Amino acid sequence: MAIKRANIYQSADLMRFIRYINVDTAGEVVTNVIDDELNFISRFYTPQFRVNKVSSTILTLINNNEIGEINKQLSKDSLTYKLLNSGLKLSAPYVYQLAQTVVLECFALIYAVEEDQNMFKYIDEEDVKVTRENVKYIIDYMGENKDYTDIVMDLHNVDVALGYIQKQVPVIQGGLEVDGTI
Repeated sequence: MAIKRANIYQSADLMRFIRYINVDTAGEVVTNVIDDELNFISRFYTPQFRVNKVSSTILTLINNNEIGEINKQLSKDSLTYKLLNSGLKLSAPYVYQLAQTVVLECFALIYAVEEDQNMFKYIDEEDVKVTRENVKYIIDYMGENKDYTDIVMDLHNVDVALGYIQKQVPVIQGGLEVDGTI
């Protein structure tokens, strides 16, 4: 028997931002051959164009309209709004697509925690670590351009939040017992 999910609705802008990420069955992001060329080499971070199992599941839910869209504007303070209006899609499509995967991964983690705890089993510390590396790569790319200061600050906050989640994965999955002591 299929589990009936509650009606979940998100901003149409957010859904469009993450809906069209093309992912193969192994979770690898299929990139445009033209955009496949790195336009920035970081000395510290190597981006990985793959998504975790939770994100793949979320993409399926979105594409099956199990997560609906509402015509509600994104806040101008949201990271997604800033990325949509950054000009990156044309100036650095590779980085823009990486940013889409980061937003998808964050949305998927939040969805798993707030909406469907059955997805906890798909969350892996290593996957969160990869997402954090991608965030740091984007920060490294944007870091010297003052036009991206707000986005960089938001990405630093995302990295900190993901760090907390990464360390809490065993607790979230119920793998560690809590005995009430510090």
